[in-house]
Amino acid sequence: MEPTTNHPTFSADASTGQTLSTDSFKGKVPLAMLFIPDGSERTTLFMSYNDAHGALAERRVQLLAVTPDTAAEARQMAADLDLTFPILSGPSLEIFREFAAVDDTGAPRACSVVVDKTGTVASVTDGVVSPQEMMTRLDELEGSNRFEMAVSR
Repeated sequence: MEPTTNHPTFSADASTGQTLSTDSFKGKVPLAMLFIPDGSERTTLFMSYNDAHGALAERRVQLLAVTPDTAAEARQMAADLDLTFPILSGPSLEIFREFAAVDDTGAPRACSVVVDKTGTVASVTDGVVSPQEMMTRLDELEGSNRFEMAVSR
């Protein structure tokens, strides 16, 4: 399932206490977005990406997780897990719908999305990919004009 537009937008409360939006990043850095609904492996995914966050930051890629949790729940989860990247709160599922991260019934689904620094969706993968797979996806996109210099190492 692909987003309904090549330039989906969002504005959401983050676990950092800020409101982050498409405009916060557009023209600056690519985004690695993880759409993570409730699930038993959610903590494991958060922790594996927490370990990889530094490597993504070195490549000038902003990591964002998106959950259907409230802002307070996202802040608590980030604090409990000592996360170094923001969790975007999406209880209305609007951000999930904007990025086509919902199933046929409208329920949130897990997926991984890479958005280039122009705000264009460059890659969508069903399920949350491992940090290693995310790095591979970024490597594959690195030579394109939209990623030139953005993810250089």
